[in-house]
Order: sequence, then structure tokens, then C-alpha cells
Amino acid sequence: MPNPVQHISTDSINLIQSKIDDTIDNGISIRNALAEYSNSDAYDINWEVQAAVEALQVFGSRWTIEILSTLYIAGPRRFNEMKALLEGISSRTLSDKLTLLSDEGLINRTVDEGPAD
Repeated sequence: MPNPVQHISTDSINLIQSKIDDTIDNGISIRNALAEYSNSDAYDINWEVQAAVEALQVFGSRWTIEILSTLYIAGPRRFNEMKALLEGISSRTLSDKLTLLSDEGLINRTVDEGPAD
């Protein structure tokens, strides 16, 4: 059964919108600060578009956000614990996504040697 609809106050909505606006302003400030270190005189919008496309290829694919959210909320977990928390994911998909996230530097993989003989 779904949870009942949550009612959010106008003050909370305004606070959230304010934080979103702050984030956008911070992004603009960061972009301008980094532009000072560019090797070219002109701002390179092509680089920024390509960087966004590459980021979306990682974050926009199925299961990526779910896996990152699970790790953020539940903390480090063993493979089968992750699989149990992510209802519907296959072992192959989980393995592939964890490898991708590790290769992208978004997570750190720790191998447990298991019990000593």
C-alpha cells in the first residue's frame, strides 16, 4: 500500500526553491572561476556540453541512482546485501553497474578475503 500523500508547507517549498536558486548561482560562480584557468581565450561551451553528456551517460542509466542512493543510505554493503536491497536487479546488472561506478571513481570497491583457512 502506498504511503499517504505528504503535504508540504509553502514555507518549506519556498526554502527548497531558494536552495535550488543558490545551487544554480553557485554553479555559475564555479563555471566563471574555472574559466579563468582555461587554455583558450574564449569560453569552450563544447567542452561543457561533452562533460554533461558523459555525466548523463553514467547517472542517466538504469540502476545508477538507485545503487548510489542505497550506498548513501545504507552505507557499505556486501554484494548480496546490495542485491537484496535493490529489488528486481539481476546479479549481472549489479556487478556491471558496480564496476562502472568504480571505474568512474564514484565508489570504492573493497574486496573481503573471507575467513582464514
